[in-house]
Amino acid sequence: MGSAIAAAALGAFMTGAGPAASPAQAAIPPQDGVGAARPYRIPLGSVTEALNSIADDNELHILYNAAITRGRTTPGLSGDYTLPEALDRVLAGTGLGYRFTNNGRAVSIVLAQNDTVRSDAGAEALPTIDIGAPRPATGGPGSGKPTLTPENSYVTPVVSVGTKTDTTVMNTPVNVQAITRKAIEDQQAINFTEALRNVSGVYVTNATTSGGFARTGGIFLRGFQAGEFYRDGFRINRYSNIDTTGSRQLDNVSSIEVLKGPAAILYGVSEPGGIINITSNDPQEKPHYSITQQIGSLALYRTSVGATGPLTDDKSVLYRLSASYENNGAPFGSFVDLTHSQNVFVAPVVKWNLSETTSVKGEFEYNNDLTTIYRPNAVLFNGSFVTIPRNVNYWEGSPSHTQSIFAALSLSHRFDNDWSIKQRVAFDTMDYFSNFVNAGTSVAGGANPTVSRSLTVRSGEAPSTEATTFSTNFDIVGHFDLLGARNTMLIGGDFDRFSVLAKTDPQLTRSYATLISLAYPIHPGAISSGSAVSGGASSLFARQDTAGVYLQDQIELPYGFQVMAGARYQKIRQENTNRVLSTLGLASNSVTPSTDADRLTPRFGLLWRPQQWVSLYGNYTEGFGKNSGLVYPDSTLAPPSNAKSWEASAKFEFFDGRLRATADYYDLVKSNIPIADPDLTHVCAGLAGGCVTVVGAARSKGTEVDIQGELLPGWNVIVTYTNQDVRITNGTPSTGGALNGLQPGQRFPHVPRNMASLSTTYEFQDATFKGLQVGASYTYHGSQPINDRSGALPGVAPLVASWGTVDLMTGYSFDFDGVKTKAQVNVTNLFDRTYYADASVYSKTPSGFALVGARSYGPPFAVRGSLRFEF
Repeated sequence: MGSAIAAAALGAFMTGAGPAASPAQAAIPPQDGVGAARPYRIPLGSVTEALNSIADDNELHILYNAAITRGRTTPGLSGDYTLPEALDRVLAGTGLGYRFTNNGRAVSIVLAQNDTVRSDAGAEALPTIDIGAPRPATGGPGSGKPTLTPENSYVTPVVSVGTKTDTTVMNTPVNVQAITRKAIEDQQAINFTEALRNVSGVYVTNATTSGGFARTGGIFLRGFQAGEFYRDGFRINRYSNIDTTGSRQLDNVSSIEVLKGPAAILYGVSEPGGIINITSNDPQEKPHYSITQQIGSLALYRTSVGATGPLTDDKSVLYRLSASYENNGAPFGSFVDLTHSQNVFVAPVVKWNLSETTSVKGEFEYNNDLTTIYRPNAVLFNGSFVTIPRNVNYWEGSPSHTQSIFAALSLSHRFDNDWSIKQRVAFDTMDYFSNFVNAGTSVAGGANPTVSRSLTVRSGEAPSTEATTFSTNFDIVGHFDLLGARNTMLIGGDFDRFSVLAKTDPQLTRSYATLISLAYPIHPGAISSGSAVSGGASSLFARQDTAGVYLQDQIELPYGFQVMAGARYQKIRQENTNRVLSTLGLASNSVTPSTDADRLTPRFGLLWRPQQWVSLYGNYTEGFGKNSGLVYPDSTLAPPSNAKSWEASAKFEFFDGRLRATADYYDLVKSNIPIADPDLTHVCAGLAGGCVTVVGAARSKGTEVDIQGELLPGWNVIVTYTNQDVRITNGTPSTGGALNGLQPGQRFPHVPRNMASLSTTYEFQDATFKGLQVGASYTYHGSQPINDRSGALPGVAPLVASWGTVDLMTGYSFDFDGVKTKAQVNVTNLFDRTYYADASVYSKTPSGFALVGARSYGPPFAVRGSLRFEF
């Protein structure tokens, strides 16, 4: 310990003595060498203290300039590693890397951005460290390659969504995946739909799934639909058609993390298929600026800017700003009449490093999304779908406006090398307004059939919905030895209040019946009749409170075995109030009795890592999710659902962690699913037959494969495959409820049996073509049952046909007058294949023509170009 302290003190002294960097030297005892693995336990925290810890563990004498590492933090590491592996993981995400010199006896630490490394800082060489040992034979950072970060690699050593600790992916006994910033930029992905295809068992649907009219209907994970996602561990809730998923921008995203399987132990109420968590970019010490302009053939114009650096001379206060403006002529994936969207996104962050052990971070996001409401109405003739052009819209130009604000404050403190705490509080609010022309289901006429529609003109404000979330949590992480075993313990708690107020102000409305041609719709159609209605006010208030505490311990045992065990105690309270006011006063007031529930949800995992490159694990997890619907006789809200999951998996890591593969088999059962009450005499909220009963159950099981990383220098790949069987195991053949009348043994709607993708890029390494990048990808989506509520064939649902698309990309990076510049072109659906992404039939189909369903086209051939400048 004395040598490390002396080194730090000497570094600080030499910093004060002048601007010149002080040399840092390290001598390694000859019998150790860099190839020998030794145990490390370095927590998340200061790079300075992490390097001191490595010095003590290896009996090194390190001298360095203290100003170089001030304010930088490390994800830490835990386990047995060689010296190069330890340095690689400690420096991950810090903007620092290292490389051995030709004689193999020295290593230079450099800031990560140089000709081959992307970072938010410029290239700057630091003093040489003489390690007095042979160069390692294996590749990776020790052989001159940069530290793995989301900006320069398709893989990262740590994906914290699975444990909320600094445990590496290979030591985590659950299935966690990450889509890095580099993968997002190589594919020019600008939304969840485009980015999440890089993970097996995960995809984003459009609103056809729910009968809504937003751009997305939710995220499916292992066959179960989740409306919400997470931002740095905070839940971003979704209500009705407030499209938080479709409007989410990716400009300030470092990576998108996926935790598969029930996540209740760490995140509380959630769907059992898993969760999506976006990790935001932190401010950096080195000034860095960027501007990107994107233009697409589907009338897409998008500008994004980024800036980061210090706000004070001592670099203790750092900032980051991400902003974008998007003007999209095809917000639903292709040109559709009378649809358009605009989005403004601003996200500033300020981080104050009070000391090397304490920091405070304030974050803010503003998202203003103006888009057009659209439902892909499907024409049916005698119960069969009729093909219509992809641009047809039977609605009018129906604007909707969503304005969201997110603010968070976090405090991080490290007590010592073993114990740390993080306390966070967040506020999220979304205001939604809409006004639309609704296409009805009635179609009349002979040679030229027409569609009847309802046009409503309001004299007052349009109906609005305000959804607000307040949440706070704390996490305490500690490392200690007990009975000779290393422990990583997590102690935490959280509280989340989600409230919704949907209201209509008093107003005078005039309703018009309009007709539009079914075959040749010309807008705005013909007005057939009109009537004035004096409208009263109405409001719906709903609130959901959740609170929980959790404990988790990860224990490292001899012979490469590791055990993870933990549990969470969760409480939930839900309540609804529905009030209707006429022009004469209160017309009705319905208060739904509050529902209170609690659960204890455990999680157990066992992992065996016989070699550094392989991990075998199994886990058992329970879940806990919210429900909807009213239960007889008290019209109380349906109690939460339950879930149980088993999983077995193997993970492989090659080329010093630059290529990772995961293969798993899982069996997941969700129970307590609401289905329609078969007794139609039961009355809930004044409506006979409007009750549900929670006896439904569904099972999802299957195999998943994920491969991502670098095969050879410059050659990156992402491979995914999913084979999933998602079926009802308990239900009734009714035509209502959450299971939509599905019978036991029937497949879930909107869920394909097979999905696969292959994406690869190559960056030329030789001097002749240096800077040139080429790539291609193929996406396969298997056939899936439609959401069929017609009752035409009980127990059998028609299938949406499978489809596959091919994409291409090319890019060229070069230096333009000292500014790093990259020009890139991406082509999607190269062969312009016409396919349907999803379909639904909402009610029994009458004879002749009818609009009682929806069927959405997949995106056509498109070209997207970008020009990026960094300085």
